[in-house]
Amino acid sequence: SDGKTVASGSLDNTIKIWDSSIGKLIHNLTGHSQAVISVAFSSDGKTVASGSGDKTIKIWYFDLDNLLSRSCQKLKAYLITHPEDLEPLTFCQEQNPDILLAAVPFMVTAGETSARNGNFEDALAKFKTAKKWDSKLDINPKVKTDSLRLEFAGRELAKKGDFDGAIIKFKQAKQLNAKIDFDTDTDGVQNDPEKVAKELVSQALVQQGREQAYKGDVDGATAKLKQAQQLNAKIDLDDNTEGVQTNPQAVTKKLVSEALVKQGKDLATQGNFDGAVAKLKQAQKLDAKVDLDTDTPSDVETNIQAVAKDFTSKGFIAQGKQLARQGDIRDAVAKLKQAQRIQPKVDINPDIDGVQNNPEKVAQDFYIAGLIDEAEEQLKQDEYSKAQAIYKRIENLKPTKENLAKSENSFCRQASLQGYVKIVINDACEKAVKLAPNNPYIRDSRGLARALTGNFQGAIEDFQVFIESTDNADQKKQRESWVKDLQAGNNPFTPEVLEKL
Repeated sequence: SDGKTVASGSLDNTIKIWDSSIGKLIHNLTGHSQAVISVAFSSDGKTVASGSGDKTIKIWYFDLDNLLSRSCQKLKAYLITHPEDLEPLTFCQEQNPDILLAAVPFMVTAGETSARNGNFEDALAKFKTAKKWDSKLDINPKVKTDSLRLEFAGRELAKKGDFDGAIIKFKQAKQLNAKIDFDTDTDGVQNDPEKVAKELVSQALVQQGREQAYKGDVDGATAKLKQAQQLNAKIDLDDNTEGVQTNPQAVTKKLVSEALVKQGKDLATQGNFDGAVAKLKQAQKLDAKVDLDTDTPSDVETNIQAVAKDFTSKGFIAQGKQLARQGDIRDAVAKLKQAQRIQPKVDINPDIDGVQNNPEKVAQDFYIAGLIDEAEEQLKQDEYSKAQAIYKRIENLKPTKENLAKSENSFCRQASLQGYVKIVINDACEKAVKLAPNNPYIRDSRGLARALTGNFQGAIEDFQVFIESTDNADQKKQRESWVKDLQAGNNPFTPEVLEKL
């Protein structure tokens, strides 16, 4: 109507009035019994016409100025704390003269944030706006921006470890603004240039030391940590551990050994068993207590051969899985067999229950899982025919009963969610249940399809199977809510609910 106020029809049977300049809902019009499919403003902006699936057209009259005034009042708290959104709303400013003064501190803070992010033009504009809103505000926009620019430069130098350069910039900033706070993350005002520079540079040196350690440079890392201590004797050289770590040599050894473990793991997952063993030995030589496998929740792992075998076999399994999903079954089987040679008792498909040790079967499982993912993605893109062809390809592979059930269940559920429920309800959904009648997830999918096609009693029966089988409290509660709605004759699967499934 006025170029800023927008009306939209909704599936929840309402007309929503929005202020498009800030993207906020300002009013809800209720009265239709079905989804609102069309809306239009009158030329004077005082009337809205709406058409609905309930086969009615309703005319809504409202005083736009009054509505905007009410919305400004309703949004007052938000606009005060979000002054960038308040700035273009001259109507709200005129309706609430006190709102500008209340928003000034937040505009100043927004300007400071912009400056500390390196956006000085935006910062200057915000400080000027704050001064415009409150002429008594004790700031000079340009001077404040310049001081923050110098502070920013000092911080950048500190990050590089340039202590002297950082101090110079901080002192220049303080000359422009004696009250400047160089560290807003701490309590109180921190405006001692040397103290702040020491803190920031020492932190930067610790980070540089860590980076040197990860590269295996023991001497370089130790030197950086010692430099950090010279600037700040109380600095924690390794804040990833409990307590304050103050021994540069010990911290370096720990960090380098951890880096060597990671390098060993990377080599192992690439299939380089001997290289992995060598790296793990180096790590253990530096730090006898290093945990060679932090992925295990149990005690510290110290057996080099066992850890290297575990990493290497997992690497071969991951490679086999990727190859199988791409359709390269032969090479996938070869990789899975390599994993078994490294660890004869390894579970080559830990994604499913029980120890899986048949490379040919597991490769097909991985391949079919990849096809199912591909088919579901096609359905999400509304490519039903392409998805159907993929599911048909799975069927032609003559998969195991378990895999075929997974495929049919995927087709049933995803197609139902995408609006093709009438096609799959008596086909894929029933096939899946016939293949695995006691599988709660398959029954859950058919329950969804049944509800969407009006078979509420059948849906209730399927959801009850899921409710009685699941240990997931949230999923159980959700299904119980669905059953309650269905028993009352209501379909709980609104477009919003389906969107979340």
